[in-house]
Amino acid sequence: MNHSENKPRDYQLIDCVKLICTFMVICVHSNQEVDNEFVNFFIKNVFCRVAVPFFFVSSSYLFRERMSVDPNYLKSKIRRLSKNYLLWSIVYLPIGFAWLNDSMTVSRWMYPLALLFGEIYTGTYYHLWYIPALLFSIVLATKLLKHFSYKLVISLSLCFYLFGSLETYYGLLPESKLKQSVDSFISLFFTTRNGLMYGLVFVLIGFYIFDHKEQLIKLGRQVHKFLVVSAIGVVIEGSLIYQIHSSSLDHNFILALIPFSFFFFLWITSVDFEYPFSTQRIREYSEYFYYIHPISVIIIPKIGEHFHLSALTSGWCSYFLICLLTVSLANVLARIKRHGRKRMYFPSFFLSLTCLVMICFHRVDLLSVLRSEFLAGILIFLTIIIAPYIQKWFESRRVQLIVQLLKD
Repeated sequence: MNHSENKPRDYQLIDCVKLICTFMVICVHSNQEVDNEFVNFFIKNVFCRVAVPFFFVSSSYLFRERMSVDPNYLKSKIRRLSKNYLLWSIVYLPIGFAWLNDSMTVSRWMYPLALLFGEIYTGTYYHLWYIPALLFSIVLATKLLKHFSYKLVISLSLCFYLFGSLETYYGLLPESKLKQSVDSFISLFFTTRNGLMYGLVFVLIGFYIFDHKEQLIKLGRQVHKFLVVSAIGVVIEGSLIYQIHSSSLDHNFILALIPFSFFFFLWITSVDFEYPFSTQRIREYSEYFYYIHPISVIIIPKIGEHFHLSALTSGWCSYFLICLLTVSLANVLARIKRHGRKRMYFPSFFLSLTCLVMICFHRVDLLSVLRSEFLAGILIFLTIIIAPYIQKWFESRRVQLIVQLLKD
């Protein structure tokens, strides 16, 4: 088999579904969407919860496929993701410190340790947990499968997932050593949503589908039936979780998502349809949406609170504006990257900080920015928006002439 035959497919449908899932994640992170409590819970904590498992399954499947062509792909991909993760961790430091100051009682000398813990485990802001979780689970799954069978490794991952799901089913736990173990774990690590207890099982699903795709093809139309049954399972379990949601620690874990994610992704990879357009731009923008959307989630509702506009604080109008601002910021980021203007972020950041202090009539200093999620979000927003204009100013003939004269 030659290299061209071994070349990984361009899964356009996966790109499109990832885009939809990105907006589902934004929905989860937004405020209440509808007035009806059950409907709102079902949209945010059941329907939209299929998004993150899909990211794990699709990413691991594509990892596995590309590793079959290039053995060094894993290392190169880890380097690229780690670089992006470190960059965005730095970007979200102001908001992360603001959240830390508002939500937890941590002495200042503990901030470096909190930063290190966040960088390794949860991210410097809540949405960044996915990157270290994905990298950890992919590396761990790759290592384990070199020594053990799928049956054993998947069984192990299911045990971890079951323990993690106790944060969802926490209200059903009787007073016991198991509950004490969960309490101890949560007090130390804050959440069971991590690469080991959440991501590993979905990464293994992606690996398994790729490694056994020839056998799985034989399922044929049975995939649709299994997909429908598993979707019904998600609905039923979601309805049950709603009955105990007030006593849950969080709602990240749904057991029925495991079979649903398996059959949903299996169905997607079986669809052989060529779109009349390239999905490369969709792939690029989906990544930006993921990284930048918390800025919009902070800014839009806060503006609504300040001006007493309930349509901006919650509901579908608020969600639409959050998505619109996210798309706009992503477009700016994409244009900056295409034109090689990344170095403009540094002067843009300092100019934005100066503008923020001046606009607030000198009542806001750097520490105030670090203590307010809203002001920190505005700082990042201005940094992104101003960067292209600084580049245009530097590229203007007059400035170039001045620079040339200074050099001479």
